[in-house]
Amino acid sequence: MEYCLNTDYLQEIADNCLDKLHHLKSDSKENNRITDDLKIKISSFKKYGTNSLFSALGSGSIVELRGKSLKFDSTDNYQGIFLLKEGGSEYRVSVYITNRPSRQIFQIPENIDSGRYKLELRTLHRGNKALRRAKLKELLNIVLK
Repeated sequence: MEYCLNTDYLQEIADNCLDKLHHLKSDSKENNRITDDLKIKISSFKKYGTNSLFSALGSGSIVELRGKSLKFDSTDNYQGIFLLKEGGSEYRVSVYITNRPSRQIFQIPENIDSGRYKLELRTLHRGNKALRRAKLKELLNIVLK
């Protein structure tokens, strides 16, 4: 009997477990009145220049992401904003207009396929060896221009 493992599914399970572990750790720290300043958080997402939140985005659209500890090294291929397609392909955003701790303005890649995507920001804070991730809870619907 032959078995086939879906690595994307296993990665999703691992990410969910890590997210739950970080949540439990932050809950215990809050009870001890210790805050985790390095935890990254996405608080809002919108198409730049509008109040539109999750309507269909065209490839090449300019969008804005707000939150906490969002800054990353855009020259490091492991860090940045990534769009993860439901089918498994991954696109790394390459055009950043603003890369600040509380605000990211970037362009949806022009060569991206139409479909539904998860947005994930990956950053490596000074003094840490592990990438920190923040995911947008809602799926993005991207269409070709």
